[in-house]
Amino acid sequence: MTTKEQERQAIQKIRKIVEGMGENSYLATAMEGVLETAEENIEYDAAFSLKGRAEAAEKKSYELKRENEELLKALKEAQERAEKSESKRNEAYEAYSELQRYLLPDWMQQELDKMVQTGLERVNREVKEAADGMAEAIGEQGNLAPQAAEHAKQYREKRSELGTLNRMQSFLMNYKRKEQE
Repeated sequence: MTTKEQERQAIQKIRKIVEGMGENSYLATAMEGVLETAEENIEYDAAFSLKGRAEAAEKKSYELKRENEELLKALKEAQERAEKSESKRNEAYEAYSELQRYLLPDWMQQELDKMVQTGLERVNREVKEAADGMAEAIGEQGNLAPQAAEHAKQYREKRSELGTLNRMQSFLMNYKRKEQE
């Protein structure tokens, strides 16, 4: 068995032989790192070799390649999900924009409320007047039928208008309630 000192001396002899071959020597090229690895083995009582290191590097490279492929696959899937999410977001934004076209602005709702309320008050007054006119016409002894018929006609028209205004008022109240939800 050789000593560490004898191995160090052998490395020095080999180094001189390799250096003597010149820079473009095939042997010098093949020996790159070999002598340094031998010196590490002596220093650390190890058994490193360039072949072992190359195999370990190749194995690590293979593992990294597989990991890279898995990461690329996961990245592609994430990009596809992001694209789908972006598409859904765009669709939702378009639907929201379309919905906004059908919403009444606050000022318009307030004006419609005022118009409906004023109309209800007017029509209720006119219905009462028509009913009072019918009662008065019926109560008179004179030309009863034409006056009563005219007041009855006005009464029916005003009741119809009253129904329309009540529906509009109900719609506007429901519209506000749904908008607030």
